[in-house]
Amino acid sequence: MLLGGLAACLFVVTAWLVSLYWRIGYASLEIEFQLHAGVVCFLYLPGGDILHEGGWSMTHSESSLAKHWWIKTLDYNPSSMWMIPLWLFIVPFLLATLVAWRSKPVRLNGCIRCNYDLTGNESGICPECGGKI
Repeated sequence: MLLGGLAACLFVVTAWLVSLYWRIGYASLEIEFQLHAGVVCFLYLPGGDILHEGGWSMTHSESSLAKHWWIKTLDYNPSSMWMIPLWLFIVPFLLATLVAWRSKPVRLNGCIRCNYDLTGNESGICPECGGKI
C-alpha cells in the first residue's frame, strides 16, 4: 500500500508538471477529456458535436499555473464541462499513504496489546507486557 500510494502521488505530480507545458486530450463523438494547466477537463457534447478530430491530441501550451484551484462546472445548453484540479487526485492517495506509513504491521500470532510474537507460547500470558492472550 505504501509504495502504491507513493507511486500514484508521483504519477499525479508528473501529470501536473506535464500539463503546465502541454495540452493532452482525447475526443470521441460526445465526450472530450483534456489535461491542461493543472486541471482535468471533461466536456460532454450530446449529439456528437466534437470541436475537432476525434482521438488523441497533444499540443504545446504557453500556459501559466492553473487558474482553477477548485472544482468548476460550466453548463451550456445542452453541453456540460467539469474542471477538476489535479491536486484533488493527490489528496486521497497521500492520505492513504500516510495512514499506511504510520500504522504498525500486525502479526498473525502477536499479542493484542504489544504485538509481541507469541509463537510457541503456551502459558496464556504475554512475556513482554503481561497481558492475557
